[in-house]
Amino acid sequence: MLSFAVLATKIALVLAVFLFCYYRLRKFSQFRQDHVYAALAGVIVIFLSFFLSSFLNPLTEEVTLTAVGTGESGSSGTDEVYLLGYTIDGKEYVAGESLEIVSGKWFWNGETYCWRLETDPRQPEGVTRSIMIKIPVGVERSLNFSSSKWRGEVEISTQSDTWIVDTYSDAESSTQLPVMIGRSPEALLLLNALLLIGAFAAVLILLSVVVFRLFCFRYTYPEKWNLWIAAHLGKVIYGCISISTLALMIKYAGVDSFWSDELLTIGIMETDWATVIHEALIMRDATPPFYNLVGALWMQIAPYGQRWLLLLSMVPCAIAIYVVGLIGEQLKGRLCGVIASIFMAMSSTVWISVAYELRSYAFLLLFGTLTLYAYIQLNMSMSPKTLIFFSVMLVCLEMSHYFGMMVCGFYFISDVYLLLKKKITWSNFYSYLLPGGIGVFWLACVYRETLSTKAPEEIASWYSVPDLGHVKTLFEFLAGNSDVVYWLLVISISVSAIFLLNKKNMYKLENEYFYLFSNVCIVAAIAILFIYGNYINSKSTMWYNRYFLVLIPFVILSTAITVYHIIEHICTKNVAKHSVCLALYIGLTFNCVPYAATYSFNQPFREAADWIYTQTHYIFSEETLILLNGSEEAMRGFDQYYLTRNGRRDNLNVAVQFWGVETLAEYERIYVVNLHNKILPNVQQFLSENYDLVEDKQDVHVKVYERK
Repeated sequence: MLSFAVLATKIALVLAVFLFCYYRLRKFSQFRQDHVYAALAGVIVIFLSFFLSSFLNPLTEEVTLTAVGTGESGSSGTDEVYLLGYTIDGKEYVAGESLEIVSGKWFWNGETYCWRLETDPRQPEGVTRSIMIKIPVGVERSLNFSSSKWRGEVEISTQSDTWIVDTYSDAESSTQLPVMIGRSPEALLLLNALLLIGAFAAVLILLSVVVFRLFCFRYTYPEKWNLWIAAHLGKVIYGCISISTLALMIKYAGVDSFWSDELLTIGIMETDWATVIHEALIMRDATPPFYNLVGALWMQIAPYGQRWLLLLSMVPCAIAIYVVGLIGEQLKGRLCGVIASIFMAMSSTVWISVAYELRSYAFLLLFGTLTLYAYIQLNMSMSPKTLIFFSVMLVCLEMSHYFGMMVCGFYFISDVYLLLKKKITWSNFYSYLLPGGIGVFWLACVYRETLSTKAPEEIASWYSVPDLGHVKTLFEFLAGNSDVVYWLLVISISVSAIFLLNKKNMYKLENEYFYLFSNVCIVAAIAILFIYGNYINSKSTMWYNRYFLVLIPFVILSTAITVYHIIEHICTKNVAKHSVCLALYIGLTFNCVPYAATYSFNQPFREAADWIYTQTHYIFSEETLILLNGSEEAMRGFDQYYLTRNGRRDNLNVAVQFWGVETLAEYERIYVVNLHNKILPNVQQFLSENYDLVEDKQDVHVKVYERK
C-alpha cells in the first residue's frame, strides 16, 4: 500500500507540473506549433526523473546476528550459520553483492557470509559470533539463511524484538530458509517514503524548470533563439549521442571478467606513482605511464566494482564521441558531425577494445581525437592558445602509447609539407618543442633501463608476421566490424589515392586536405608496420590490431566525410538527410550493442576467484596455495581485485609459477588458475610427480591438486 501511495504521489506531481507548464506556455501563440516537441520534452523529463531518483539509497535499519552454536546440537556437531542475503518487499539481494557487515566478522563462502565454531580450523582469523548488518526499511522483509544438517541456531535482534532461529534441517544439500523479520517502524517507513518522493520531486522540478525556461526563451526572443540554435544545435546533438552511448556502456559494463593484461594494469595501478613509472621504464607494461598514473589515483577513490573502474575508459570514449562530432562540423558542417559521432558511438571496436578495456587505449583514442581537433583548429585560425593546446595534446598522445608517438610524427611531417607549400609559417613548429623534448627524454630513459640490454623480441614476441590477410582483418577491426563502414573506408582510401595520383585534380585538394591527411595516416601507419614486421624485425613485429586504435579518429573522419558527400549528392531535402542519419544510427546500434554487450575474452578470472572462495574447507589453511600461470603484476591484480576484493575478503596464499617449484613444495593442496599462459613444463612435471589431480573445473579453468 505504501509503495502504491509513493507511486501515486509521483504521478500526481507529474500531472501538476505538466498542467502548470502547459497553462503558462499556452499564452504564446507559437506554442500551438510545438505540441509535439513539448510532449517529447515532457516524456524525456519524466523518464530522467524516475531514472535519476532511483539512485537514492533507501533508509536502513540495524540488525544484529549472533551465532548460538555449541557443537552439541543436532547439526552434526558443526552448528554453522550461512547468511545468503535478504529480501525486501519481493526483491531479493545477495549478501556478497548488496550487504556489508558494519561490525564484527563472518567469513565469505562465495557470495555468502558464514560462521563456524571457534574450534573449526576451516576459517580465517578474527571471526566473531556477533555481527551487525544494515538492511533497507520495508514492509515485508526476510533474512535468507542456508538450511541443512550442518547448520545451527542464530539469534536475531532488531530494534523491536529478539528471537532465536534454528537453521538445521535433515536435508543433505543446502536449501534457502527465509526468516521473516517484520515490517519497519511506521515512522521510518513514512520518512523513507517522503525521501523517495522528495528526491523525485526535486529532479522533476529542476528538469522541468530548465525545459520551461528554454521554451519561454524561444518564444520571447525568437531571433536570439534561432542564432543560438544555428551555433549550438550540433553540439547538443553530439552531446546527446555521447551521453546516451555512455549510459549504454555503463549498463552493459562489467559483464565479462577482466583478462590477464587488465589484471596486470590493476596490479600496477595498486602501487604508487614511482612504481608505475618504473614499471613503464622497464616495459613490464609496454606503454608510457600516463593512463596508469591516472588509474593509480582513480583506484584510490573509486568504489569497488568493474563498472566503477571501467569509467576510467568509458568516460574518455564519450568525450571522444563528442569531439569527433565537432571535427566533422568544422570541416563539412553539422550533418558530417552527426555522422562522425554516430560512427564512433556505434563502433563495436570502440566498445570492446577501448571502453571495456582497462588499458591505455581509452587515452589513445581520446587524445588522438583531441589532437586531430586541435590540429585542424590550429591550421584554420592560428593563435597562441590553440598552439599551446595542440602541444599539450601531443604530449598526452605520445605518453599514452608508443603508437601515439608515431602519429605525432605524422603531424610533424604534415606541417613540414604545409611549410614547403607556404600554407603555414615557422611559428607552427613551436608546438612540437615540448612534446619533442618529452618524447626524446622518455625514449632515452626506456633505452637506458631496458632496450640497451634487451632485444625487442625479449620484451614482446607474441606478434604475428603480417600478411595481406592481417591487413584485411585490421581494416575490419578499425571499421568496428561493420561491413558498411568497412566498404566506406575502402572507398574513401581509394578516392584519396585517385586524387593524389591525378595531378589534374590537385587544385581540389586544398578544401579536402584533412580528409586526405586522415587517409594518408591510415595507409602510412599500416605500411610502416607491415614493412617493419616483414623485412626489419619478424621476431617482434609490433603488429597487433589494438595498437592501431590510434587510427580510429582518422577512420571515423574519413568515412564520415565520404558518407556526407554521398548524402549531399543523393538527398536534396533536409528530411531525407535526417532520415538517412537516423537509419544509420539505428542500423549501427543493432550491429554494435548486442555484440559488444555479450562479447567475452574467455578468461574468467573473476569466476575462478569466486569459485575458489567457495572452497572454504581448504583455502584458509596455511597448507593451501593459489597458483597463477601469469606475471607477478597480474597475480597482484587478481589477488587484490578478485580474490580479496580490495580487502573485503580474507587474504589467501597466492603465488605465480615463475617463482619456481621450490615455492610449491610446502603446500598440501594447490589450486592452479590455468588462464592466458601455459603452465611451465618443470612446474607441470613437479605437480604430476608429487600431486594427484583431484578436480578439473574446466568452466573456470582451475585445476585442484592434492599431495600424493
